[in-house]
Amino acid sequence: MKQSIKDLFNGILNSYSIIFFLDNKILAGTLLLVSFLNFWSGVSGLLAVVFVLFVGKKMNLHQPTLQSGYYSFNALLVGLGMGTFFDPSVVFFFFFFLASLLTLLLFVSLGGWFYIFKFPFLSVSV
Repeated sequence: MKQSIKDLFNGILNSYSIIFFLDNKILAGTLLLVSFLNFWSGVSGLLAVVFVLFVGKKMNLHQPTLQSGYYSFNALLVGLGMGTFFDPSVVFFFFFFLASLLTLLLFVSLGGWFYIFKFPFLSVSV
């Protein structure tokens, strides 16, 4: 239990820092705090990352890649964008979770396809 909470926390922080292609916990914590300047944007971004990490774990995706933030940084960007421009409601959360799930599935699919052709899959945002 303690290890899974630590893995979740590392996955969240790495998702924020990988936006700038860095592995820096101080930058990640700063970005996490700054994202809450717009409250719903911060909540949506954090919720998207937690949702994608949970779904990725249930899908048995590669755990080190999942914890490094590679699979969840695009969902973070989707969550931040949706939280910024839309008001929270039941319909919002339905489309929010759907968009986060589709972002994960699309990124995993494109990552596998890019790996076959030796393309760098982090340079293309979904």
